[in-house]
Amino acid sequence: MASQYSTASVVDDPQLQYDDDSDHTITQDSYDAELLRVAGLVRTEEMDTAIRWSPLSTASDPQYLFADVVGRSFRLYCASTDGQLDLDHIPLNQIARIDNVPAFRAFDWSPANNLVAVGQWSGETTVLALDTGAQVLSLPIKSQRQCNAVAFGGGSLLATGLERVRNDFCLNVYDINQRSVSSTLQTSGSSTRQTIDPVKKLATSEGITSIKYFLGQPNTLVAGVKATCVRIYDLREDTTNPSLQYQTACVHNLAVDYTDENYFASAGPPRDTTVLVWDRRSTRSPVSTEMVTSTHQDGSVLSLKREGEDSIWRLQFSSAERGCLGILLSSGSFRVYHTKKEYVEEGHSRAMAPEEEFVPTYRQKLRVGHRQSLEHSTPRPRPGTNGQESLNRIVSFDFMNILAPNQPPYVITLRGNGEIRTYKLQSHHPALAVSSLNAVALSRPRTYGPSRGMEEGEGIDSSVMLREAGGSGTITSSVTSIQERVGTVGDDGTAPVARSKAQDGNLVSDGVDFSYLGVHSLWHQDLGQLETRLTKNAPRNVSVSGAMSALAQSLGLQDAGLPPTSKPERRLLGLYTLGFSAKTGRLFSTVNNLAESGDNIQASLLALMFNNSDLALKALQSGPQKNNDTLRGLSMAITAFSLVEEAKLEGERKAVALQRIKEAISDTKDQYAQAIAAYLTAGEWTGVLSLSSLSLRYRVGIALRSLADDALSAYLTEQTTLAIHQGNIQGVVLTGLTLTTLDLFQAYMERTSDLQSAVLAMSFSAPRFVRSPRFDLWRRLYRAQLNTWKLYLERTHFDAQSTKLSTTHDGVITLQAQPAQVTLRCNKCAEALHTDAPPDLSARSVASATSGRHQGGIFGDARSGTVCPKCNAHLPRCVICDMWLGVPDPRSRGALTGSRDAFADALEVCLACNHMYHRGHAEEWFAGHEKCPVPDCECRCNELDTGGR
Repeated sequence: MASQYSTASVVDDPQLQYDDDSDHTITQDSYDAELLRVAGLVRTEEMDTAIRWSPLSTASDPQYLFADVVGRSFRLYCASTDGQLDLDHIPLNQIARIDNVPAFRAFDWSPANNLVAVGQWSGETTVLALDTGAQVLSLPIKSQRQCNAVAFGGGSLLATGLERVRNDFCLNVYDINQRSVSSTLQTSGSSTRQTIDPVKKLATSEGITSIKYFLGQPNTLVAGVKATCVRIYDLREDTTNPSLQYQTACVHNLAVDYTDENYFASAGPPRDTTVLVWDRRSTRSPVSTEMVTSTHQDGSVLSLKREGEDSIWRLQFSSAERGCLGILLSSGSFRVYHTKKEYVEEGHSRAMAPEEEFVPTYRQKLRVGHRQSLEHSTPRPRPGTNGQESLNRIVSFDFMNILAPNQPPYVITLRGNGEIRTYKLQSHHPALAVSSLNAVALSRPRTYGPSRGMEEGEGIDSSVMLREAGGSGTITSSVTSIQERVGTVGDDGTAPVARSKAQDGNLVSDGVDFSYLGVHSLWHQDLGQLETRLTKNAPRNVSVSGAMSALAQSLGLQDAGLPPTSKPERRLLGLYTLGFSAKTGRLFSTVNNLAESGDNIQASLLALMFNNSDLALKALQSGPQKNNDTLRGLSMAITAFSLVEEAKLEGERKAVALQRIKEAISDTKDQYAQAIAAYLTAGEWTGVLSLSSLSLRYRVGIALRSLADDALSAYLTEQTTLAIHQGNIQGVVLTGLTLTTLDLFQAYMERTSDLQSAVLAMSFSAPRFVRSPRFDLWRRLYRAQLNTWKLYLERTHFDAQSTKLSTTHDGVITLQAQPAQVTLRCNKCAEALHTDAPPDLSARSVASATSGRHQGGIFGDARSGTVCPKCNAHLPRCVICDMWLGVPDPRSRGALTGSRDAFADALEVCLACNHMYHRGHAEEWFAGHEKCPVPDCECRCNELDTGGR
């Protein structure tokens, strides 16, 4: 979540010290200058300055605020020129200015309300309208002292932090929209100012150093209490006590990570470069008031510290990248740290980094994954010098929320000489992770956005689809829905027919199995792992080209409309794989079926692909012509195009005719209409091949029927590479279900997290034709996910069908079948109830058993029932007797002395309503009842077929 406000706050009065023993006179000016330096408002020869970028900026309206403390003014600038934003050159296009601002030492800007609040040396806070410069509100205090911090919150809240004074509140919260009766009008000279009372008064006699709001919870703020602690207040509570408290001396320059508001950072006092990052989910309540002076507390999740006597001038988290923290030192050193979550074992220690680095100083729960030094230190000027050598150092910065396409985020900086400069952050180093199955995952930079090639809504929620697939219980039905979604099912049903023929072995030719190959694989004769596709009767020197020719002939594939080619069998098999049939009878039947179902434009495009203009015109005319300008326009355009072709017009006459055809076609968003329009207006198919709105299946089919061999090879390779890079699942028509498809599905899962589509689709060919450890891992993860969601029956169906699909043409099963299993699983942790070492149930062990006490097995005694050996949770209670379910350990004394039938205590469960009972109790109940013994349950458990649902 991006921040809506940009806050600057000052810290406590520093004890000024210098590195040598020279005698320096500390004047009020130098003292005040040090205060301003720590606050991020740095004094140069001309002015003290700060810069803030508006988090509400857009590419068309980027804005930033320039604060001049000495000149007592604010200037609002637009960062674009003529509506164009150049992130490398930020202009000074002033759009608003406020002069004669009361002398202030802290300020905050609310771009949403177009207001600026300034905290003055007297402790009074004034709210100014940035567009008019008028003083909107004045917030006086009872006892004068310095105002150290101001912060706008969500809505209309404004918090002010004051220096400590006895018996008075130092943290006041106002509602700037409040216009109550208690509000008063104070007149000073000719000006009248509105004043209001605080809606919340907190922190009695405790100096406040810094304030930040949590924008995700606009009624919650974090405040630094001078030299004592960091507190989180919930303003909705009636009490004045904080909700959470951290004992620490690092209470300055608070910064909240607005991309994950569980984390916030704080800095140490002047001359202390310690930075702590906190996680408000792991805190201690304010039960102790003991002051902790050490900055190494267990409450923080990361500690950064750099050797030296510099001060932290500013901390800021990026609103565009999670965990990205910027740190600016008084020496001008500016670094950006990319933090990552990590859990370090006790006793683990890290090697100290070089002195110039910030290094973790104790056990941490975050780590620094990547660091960037944007500016190095500049020697600090001493009192009495002109400070010219430090005018070029960075004195203020802010993160920009506008990202250039496919580029890392930017940082805007202000130097002591007034120069504004931007920095582009570097890309992250690849991240490495190891799973519990010892699988190593290495991240790689990828391009996300519209160029990734998937239509909005094409990706699916894997959890939703899992449950939908679970309802069908079959791989075939689930994959059919996937194929329909991505456009790989043919208009004439050829793709399902091809799949059935692959399973029946009818795509085997001369000992080579061509099942589940894509157009790219067929065209380049890339069969992947060839040994997996050879049958036991394959000749020793098999000819793939000859086998393809024989297969095309056996399938009866003929097409006289192909362009001149030396590889006709590859084109024909490619069209057959796509579901396009060139047989006259089949073409008429497919076009008529599409037209009858209302897909007239798609039917017309299919007919034009096979150079049948009359059939295309008939398909359009069979649709509803009334109030359908698209059908009428396309019909007129096809008629005119046919006349042009018959007249064989050339040159200018043909250009004029095509222009009239273009005018006859109205604008449309239908992908098939756009393809027809592109073909008719150009007189060729070249423009259609680059039409991204048309499904990849149709574009590849048109390429097979129109391009020459060399151009077709280049086009298929280009589209395959693009589909893999984009993770476009439509690319399956090119790759088939081969080893190359794993790369496509890998990119697809990175974008959609849809593991199920990849596993179900690849189950048709893996491990029968594709044998890869990567897919084995996907399959194990998918099975584990089904078990986690308690879809055990669906998982067993998946196992059974996967084994069946893995059978080769010769009857060899390439996937080891799962053994028959009846397993009881814990309803709480979903783990199997059996132990790693099953108990010995021999007669000797029963006779020698002397104790019925549960000692880590799954059995309890007759009264305790069965417990899970993993989480110690009981099985449910019998719905009839309300006693624990489960049988006693046969080795126990209670079991040996029991007189009841052993089967009477066995567990029985209804697969319809999932209620459980002892078998003996169930027999007694259903002997006189028809419905379930649970009140309000209408299930007739005894009448159900318990063999399955």
